[in-house]
Amino acid sequence: MNCSGFAMCFPRRRLLLVWETDYFEANWQDSFWGDNYARLKRIKQKYDPAGLFFLHHGVGSEDWSADGFTWVEAR
Repeated sequence: MNCSGFAMCFPRRRLLLVWETDYFEANWQDSFWGDNYARLKRIKQKYDPAGLFFLHHGVGSEDWSADGFTWVEAR
């Protein structure tokens, strides 16, 4: 497939790479995950109850400090 950009290859798809977003986005749960966030958080809590897998602005990351070393919510 020879495309000059993702949007040209997949015009109806919107690509969002969480690790390439605005680090200071205040409403990131909605901006990045939309209506899927609550469902994704339940799934994450089921399969990763200790929060081992962490990504800034990833699902469940609001439970951690920005550096990912400290829980900021009681679990």
